[in-house]
Amino acid sequence: MESFWQIHISFIYDVLIFLILMIITISGTSGSGKSTVARLLAKKLDYEHYSMGDLSREIAQKKGMTIEQFNEWGKTNKERDDAVDDYQKELGATKDDFIIDGRLSFYFIPTSVKIYIDANTTVRAKRIFDDPRGTEHYADLEEALLSIIQRDETDRKRYLERYGVDPYDHSNYELIIDSTDILPERIVADILGYLDDFK
Repeated sequence: MESFWQIHISFIYDVLIFLILMIITISGTSGSGKSTVARLLAKKLDYEHYSMGDLSREIAQKKGMTIEQFNEWGKTNKERDDAVDDYQKELGATKDDFIIDGRLSFYFIPTSVKIYIDANTTVRAKRIFDDPRGTEHYADLEEALLSIIQRDETDRKRYLERYGVDPYDHSNYELIIDSTDILPERIVADILGYLDDFK
């Protein structure tokens, strides 16, 4: 068991790292708006933004797969996660002042400010179904709803088996946001307020 001083020294170290190197990880469920918020926040702070969803789509395209096929392939092929995970570890070890959105970004960059965004499941499905820029295509809203429920559960199971971590467990994060009825711009303002208070 860690001693009192070990715990406090660890806490002080994390605070100093935060003050010197501002790395923000934004995790969350499918359709919660985490990528949109990350992009807007990065623009406000003039930070680099990295999206693990975009990276996954790029890798899928190089392999001649759709993102759905890539995710399905990843259920039984560790290479799918390794490429994205190694990229995040490298960013955390070599860069600072950036924002990254991805389900396990908080885990691979433990000294980051960890933010989690979620929303009502039906709202998330509608956002994905209505998004004209989306790479996932569904026949109707019900199909989109079933797909995101299945994907969230599949991801949870895969990450628990491979890393022993549940990306949907709120205790992993410092700031939890429900985006169901909140515009992305308002969420960004709330995050900026939180960061000011944190410092």
